[in-house]
Amino acid sequence: MESVRLRRMLLWLASFIWMGLIFWFSAQTATESSASSDSTLHFLLRFFRVDNMEEILADSVLFRLGTFILRKSAHLFVFAVLGFLFCAAVCQYPASRLQKIALPLSLGVLYACIDELHQYFVPGRACQIRDVCIDTAGVLIGLFLSLLIGRLLHRRRAKKQASAQ
Repeated sequence: MESVRLRRMLLWLASFIWMGLIFWFSAQTATESSASSDSTLHFLLRFFRVDNMEEILADSVLFRLGTFILRKSAHLFVFAVLGFLFCAAVCQYPASRLQKIALPLSLGVLYACIDELHQYFVPGRACQIRDVCIDTAGVLIGLFLSLLIGRLLHRRRAKKQASAQ
């Protein structure tokens, strides 16, 4: 019983820490955020040894497209992790399948809206519905990954118990 309470507490704590990380990224000014995206794109191009890296860096349209894709992928990723954590936390309680989907999804969408509203007040940043939609897609991906992993772990435990008897 105590381990269940500890697991619940740790999952909610991880969720709140992750929300804080998202808030910190969103609090960066447009200049700081762009510099971070640009340096990350440079790193990825070097890391994956892209053949035409110099051409991409010299072509402002290609570079802007690359940073756009990187930024939107980051939205998707960080909210997928948040959806995963919310779902894992909610699944620690007795709830119906609908509740195990609706509650983490609602929390994720609510936080996506709060995140975009927060960016409205950050210099150079904007509140964009498109980002809320991308964030929501990320939450859904994380939620379903969490449910899938939970189901696989449940089946594995059931097999172990059946073979032990």
